[in-house]
Amino acid sequence: CFSEQTTAYELMVVTGVQACAIPICADPALDWTRQETQVPVDEGASLSPRVAARQLPTPPAIFVGRDAIIADLETQLGANRAFPVTAINGAGGTGKSALALLVSHRIVDRFPDGQLYVDLQGDRVGLAPLAPSEVLGRFLRALGTPPSLVPDSADEAAALYRSMLSQRSVLILLDNAVDVGQVRPLLPGSLMCGVLLTSRRALSTLDAHHLKLGPLTEPEALKLLADCAGKQQVSADPATAQTIVRFCEHVPLAIRIAGARLSGDAGLSMAEFGRRLAVERRRLDLLQLDDLAVRACFQTSYQALGGLDQTGHLDAALAFRRLGLLRVSHLTPPVVAALLDASVEESENVMGQLAAARLIDQDDHRWRMHDLLRLFAIELADHEDPPQQQAQALQRALTCYLGAVRRSSSLTRPGQSLDGEDELADLPYADLIRMTSAAEGTAWLESERANLMGLARQMADAAEPLCRFTLRLSTAMRMFLPLRGYLADWEELCVLSLQVARRLKIRAAEAVALMDLGAIAQRTGRLTDAITHLNNALTIATVDGHVSTQAGISSYLGSTYAAAGEGDMTVAAYDQAIALRRQIGDDASTAITLTNAGIACTAVNLFADAARYIDESIKLKIAGGNRHGEGVARIVAAGTYLAQGCGEEALSSVNIGLGLCQEFGDRHNVWIALIVRATIHRHAGRRLDSAHDAEQAARICRENGDSAGEALAVRQLHSANMLTHVAPTTDRTWYPGLAWVIALTNLPCPTTASQI
Repeated sequence: CFSEQTTAYELMVVTGVQACAIPICADPALDWTRQETQVPVDEGASLSPRVAARQLPTPPAIFVGRDAIIADLETQLGANRAFPVTAINGAGGTGKSALALLVSHRIVDRFPDGQLYVDLQGDRVGLAPLAPSEVLGRFLRALGTPPSLVPDSADEAAALYRSMLSQRSVLILLDNAVDVGQVRPLLPGSLMCGVLLTSRRALSTLDAHHLKLGPLTEPEALKLLADCAGKQQVSADPATAQTIVRFCEHVPLAIRIAGARLSGDAGLSMAEFGRRLAVERRRLDLLQLDDLAVRACFQTSYQALGGLDQTGHLDAALAFRRLGLLRVSHLTPPVVAALLDASVEESENVMGQLAAARLIDQDDHRWRMHDLLRLFAIELADHEDPPQQQAQALQRALTCYLGAVRRSSSLTRPGQSLDGEDELADLPYADLIRMTSAAEGTAWLESERANLMGLARQMADAAEPLCRFTLRLSTAMRMFLPLRGYLADWEELCVLSLQVARRLKIRAAEAVALMDLGAIAQRTGRLTDAITHLNNALTIATVDGHVSTQAGISSYLGSTYAAAGEGDMTVAAYDQAIALRRQIGDDASTAITLTNAGIACTAVNLFADAARYIDESIKLKIAGGNRHGEGVARIVAAGTYLAQGCGEEALSSVNIGLGLCQEFGDRHNVWIALIVRATIHRHAGRRLDSAHDAEQAARICRENGDSAGEALAVRQLHSANMLTHVAPTTDRTWYPGLAWVIALTNLPCPTTASQI
């Protein structure tokens, strides 16, 4: 029995009876039509015999990895499936279609009544997405419906389609869907069928098992390159192969194109192709061959972006182009707001659109744009946006970054003077990134360090005024990078700053860069290089009358002379530096210089001079509210107390210093404090306490990757176990920054210390 709403089309399909065999009406008033309209028919005749469509395209000849995902898909499309629909989403080029075809061919036996396939053209350049009515027509004809009986109404066609599948077990592969509206009419109403669909966007409102596909792992990417380019080529040059797949960002489409180029051109070596890919502006051109192109894959996602977002404020396409301007690993809401000249709320809204279009990846409150997409965004920006607008957007974002760096520095080192602060005072995006404590400031710098270094490299080659960002960043990061042990980053940043300063003929910045390079050379044991850099810097600063810079250079010269064991020159250089600081009237910098003088004098066993410097430093730092600087000074003071036989004062001072450095996350000075305290305990005969502190110091150094510090801690541990010092070292170039600690640990223990 059929319902009143059952259409004639459904009736014919479900019963398999021809239209002329259906009684017109049982109404006696129409008996006069009966003789004329009814004709003899074959009662066994059928309108549409059950056609088993076999529409799946050929499976991919080369497919690598995704084992766990394949197993998941096979389970979801098994006999006990909870959802009839499984949806794969992911960025263009990640291999969604290839995966869906591979899995479909592996499970065809589970669907004996056939397979339906359609490319919905949701990501085809130059082709409009297929309308559901057109796809329904194709599927109905494939299932045996005569073309003349396919309904014109999309709703009727969908109803007929569901009726025809109600008693059939068919696998339906809907490839390259654009949105839920395109897909929903194509879904069967029965669990007997299975549906596998692919799309770039996550069709989250669809009742389905959703699965996101990302890039390949590196081993999978290398295997795919070997399968496409030839195993012999890849095995002969594995380092270059690794470079190539990284340039391809482990995206299957890009790797397939790279492999095809290598296998198709006998004269193209992997090394040469890798060199060509290294040129960013050429990379997308190289990743294009025949009908395959990474650029075209991106173009469809970009073209699908609407002009304005739903609130009518931001242009998503413009936002995408802007994001490509910054060479950073990730972006946060405040930086995006500055880049787009919008509020944080507006920028989060438009970034959500880009993430939905798979043009960026979202992780918590951060967004990431892959390098290939960034190169595509740069191409679009160069074509569509005036250079002045691009420069203005960059300037806003750089202001946001630099303001945050300076705020962090001021929190961790209160009272520190930073050049150029007035330039940021009235800029609207300089205070967009909020932080209220030293811990927050340090955590932000740690999370953004790679981004800041990348921007320094990028801006060093830029025109005015963007290139000045590198100079200002070098000044603002002068404390953070060495304190956290990032000496390689610090040196690179100084070299970049030196290049910019010389290009712009800014002699003051040149002197500062040379001074910092001298400090780095001194800390890493290159004392001859250090003195050369520092003297060159001092000449420029003296000629130009930059008193503050002269003071800084003199201070670094003092520590370098101390590393070389020149006591008299150490004191002379520091006295000059302190006098210059006082001439300026900068108490905060004077206090820092006094601490450095105390450290240097301790290193050359001038303990009385060291105590004089340190006592004055502590007073100034307390008055200026520099608690972190006070902590460092008290650790050094502990050493001078111990050298003068004042063990209790030494222990009290180092405990205060240790606590303050721990509060500010200064791991470098924390382990130094532990070494100093271990030495104090050893001199007092407290063997277990000394060993405990030395073990803690060694662990921190190991975690920091500081092998020299770890060696010193281990040496102190041996000393603790023997209650004496072992193998005193006189090699001051071993780690010049620790010369004062080495001098302290070399002090002999009192022979009367109790053996506790």
